[in-house]
Amino acid sequence: MALGAPRFFGEADSSGVAVGDGDGVSDGDAEGVSKGCGEGELFFFRFGDALGDGVGEVFFLFEEGDGDPSSADGVGFFFDKGVADGDGDSFPRGVADSFGLGAGVGDFFFVATAVFFLRGLGVGVGVEKIFLRALPRDCSAAGDGTTAEAITASAIRILINIVNGLTDQVAISLNAGFRTSCISGNISAMTSLRAFVPFVILFSFCAISSAQVDRITGKNFAMRSEVLARHGMVCTSVPAATQVGIDILKKGGSAVDAAIAANATLGLMEPVSNGIGGDLFAIVYSAKENKLYGINGSGRSPLGLSYEQMKAELDKLNRKTIPPQGMLPISVPGTVAAWAELQKKFGKLKLADDLAPAIHYAEEGFPVTELIAYYWAFGPRLYKGLPGAFLETYTLDGKGRTPAKGDIFKNAALAKTLRLIGEKGRDAFYRGEIADKIDNFMQQNGGFLRKVDFEKHASTWIDPVSTNYRGYDVFELPPNGQGIATLQILNILEGFDLKTMGRNSPETLHTMIEAKKIVWADRAKYYADPAFAKIPLTKLLSTEYAAERRKLIDPNRPAKTVGAGKIDHGDTIYMCAADDEGNMVSLIQSNYRGMGSGIVVPGLGFMFQDRGELFSMEPGHANVYAPGKRPFHTIIPGFVMKDGKPWEAFGVMGGGMQPQGHVQVLTNQIDFGLNVQEAGDASRWQHEGDNEPTGEKMENGGYVNLESGIPAETQRELKKRGHDVRLDVGGYGGYQAIKVEMHDGQRVYVGASESRKDGQAAGY
Repeated sequence: MALGAPRFFGEADSSGVAVGDGDGVSDGDAEGVSKGCGEGELFFFRFGDALGDGVGEVFFLFEEGDGDPSSADGVGFFFDKGVADGDGDSFPRGVADSFGLGAGVGDFFFVATAVFFLRGLGVGVGVEKIFLRALPRDCSAAGDGTTAEAITASAIRILINIVNGLTDQVAISLNAGFRTSCISGNISAMTSLRAFVPFVILFSFCAISSAQVDRITGKNFAMRSEVLARHGMVCTSVPAATQVGIDILKKGGSAVDAAIAANATLGLMEPVSNGIGGDLFAIVYSAKENKLYGINGSGRSPLGLSYEQMKAELDKLNRKTIPPQGMLPISVPGTVAAWAELQKKFGKLKLADDLAPAIHYAEEGFPVTELIAYYWAFGPRLYKGLPGAFLETYTLDGKGRTPAKGDIFKNAALAKTLRLIGEKGRDAFYRGEIADKIDNFMQQNGGFLRKVDFEKHASTWIDPVSTNYRGYDVFELPPNGQGIATLQILNILEGFDLKTMGRNSPETLHTMIEAKKIVWADRAKYYADPAFAKIPLTKLLSTEYAAERRKLIDPNRPAKTVGAGKIDHGDTIYMCAADDEGNMVSLIQSNYRGMGSGIVVPGLGFMFQDRGELFSMEPGHANVYAPGKRPFHTIIPGFVMKDGKPWEAFGVMGGGMQPQGHVQVLTNQIDFGLNVQEAGDASRWQHEGDNEPTGEKMENGGYVNLESGIPAETQRELKKRGHDVRLDVGGYGGYQAIKVEMHDGQRVYVGASESRKDGQAAGY
């Protein structure tokens, strides 16, 4: 734990400092496992001049662990100046008085305890496992009842984000097995620490309830067990949509029928991410053929909007890039056409049967879930003043009140649209009444899509492409999506022994971040609509090219700029389904940025995507805007085969997070041995500020966001190497997966739906 330079003490001083002998404290590794601490050994970390002198400084005495005489981890605290410096009033006003804290080390320890558990002091807490209780035993030399008590601590990991007057982050890794930690020093004579036992217990339970839970099996950061089933499985980001998919399977529908039904329901219930105004990509495994199929259901830009016209429109807005809202970023929605193609090839039920549950919920109403309500509330601010029926469609009062958690939401207009599609098929959307309404609205409100754009639209069946990563064949779809970025990163990482380097270690994260930067340079230059640009797919995915690019990684410092290799010439939903015949679907669908463009045609009940924002306006760029062209796309479904058989359908949502997320959940399983649920619940990182297909250039290395579960020692080491490390909440996507296992010759589906969203994995 690289937190500071330790000091060790062997004898008690006149202030009653607790003592112990030992050979020195060894740092715990990234997993919180410790090495080489002697019994009764004292260790002490000091951080510059942030702490006071003498007994006001921090020290801990650890006895040997119950299960392992060498089990003890380093514990470090970082506080701002004035904290625990021997001044009883040094902690924020009122706290010292309320706890009866005085000067010295006892003051410091209880101050630290308060920091663990008092959210009101501006401290964010992320706890994986923690048990604290005060013992009725004096641990000091004085023995007068006014000194600090012994504290028994048994913990796997504590992470504290310190803000509001405290200056840094703290990571504490304790082994489950400390018998006693003794902290001594004087506290205020007015009160004995014994009086605070109830507070310690209360704070402990508060910490547990506000963060991680204590699991008997599996990793302690996993928020749920894997879901197991024999006959069918559906995993989505909304429980009701998952149940819709399961009901379709039980009615005899295929995995594709279940996926369409669940996707239609998600478009209703999670409009902040997806809907029939967006695009769709999918990978389907056909058990009968033992073959993977891919479908590209992305739409194209308006045929009547030329590059010169687009540039002129941007000049009016004083912009160089296509905006995220309004008419300019709208491309033809491809979802409905993709549904029709999937259902025709792999469905067992009628399209009307698949859409019936979503129609029912749209008419009857449904309670909005917590996370969706949170994002929904941003809508009126984002889309205020745009033409169309946003307020009429997506607010409860038609004026701006969005549904809160538990509020019942209905969408009669969407129910009518879905019913037309179910009765008349894709042509109702692309050639009939719906296309006519869209054409009329666009002409009246300055839009650019016309009925001819819809009439000419078609989905494309494509072959998934793959690379082999440590014996696993990982499949993605080729551009105009970014799926091959996952494959390129894995090719580079295969040259490193990540398992030995350790999960969440500075070495592993540094290597993965640098590999991402290298691939992003290629992504920015080469990924585009293959109908308009020649993509060097074979070279980009070759092991020789990966070996060449791997040489760019400096193990000691991050790259500030990265160029593309020389080669000769967002918000989203992800879901997966599997049926009793062994067919599987990996499907991803999105409006791109949040709810999309903000444009809602009155009477249709859905918002148009803003995917066209991802075109470049740089002349000559592979992804430059052109009429009738598919923009660069972020949504990517993933699939893994092992020994020629399906191993896992998986995906991670979230714009540029998706390839990074794919790599992380796969390496979590393949390199670090996590199960399919743990692989998604594990803390993630996301690198941003990189080269982009829209023309942005990385000039100073970008920055990396880390979730709070990444060890603080890893964060500090990344900073020391030169990374711009930041913390972010909510920007790491959402993950679902279905894995196939064989038990005594029988297939078992293993489902996962991570805890960052409101979702559910279910089977039967």
